[in-house]
Amino acid sequence: VCTVRIPGNPTTGYSWVATSGAQQIVTVSEPVFQKPEDGLVGSGGMFEFKISHASAGNTFVDFKYIRPWEKDDRVEQIPDHRVLVTSEQK
Repeated sequence: VCTVRIPGNPTTGYSWVATSGAQQIVTVSEPVFQKPEDGLVGSGGMFEFKISHASAGNTFVDFKYIRPWEKDDRVEQIPDHRVLVTSEQK
């Protein structure tokens, strides 16, 4: 299991969404928001994803910072972050 932590602020309406091109190779959890230690209302924190391998292979997991209700083709096409996941059969 790999943990990916990305900064963000859900009070702006934005949240991180993860997508994988090969769901048969990896599974990605829903994001869990970790509040900042200062406890200030409206402060940003960290979004945490867990990536687990399901079978052997290579794939990318893309992370996009979006407002889910806004439809913008550029947002759908360009990831903000991309992680290469390599899994070997044991």
